[in-house]
Amino acid sequence: MQSTVVNQGASIKNQETQIGQLAKLITNLSKDYAGNTVDNPKKGS
Repeated sequence: MQSTVVNQGASIKNQETQIGQLAKLITNLSKDYAGNTVDNPKKGS
């Protein structure tokens, strides 16, 4: 029983770390995407 609780605690900690990494990645990708816009070439026609 004790080892199950310890293993679950370790799993939760790993998931928290991975979620943090994903949050940073999404933030960085959002910045790149927002600055990568181009005017529609058909707009002036």
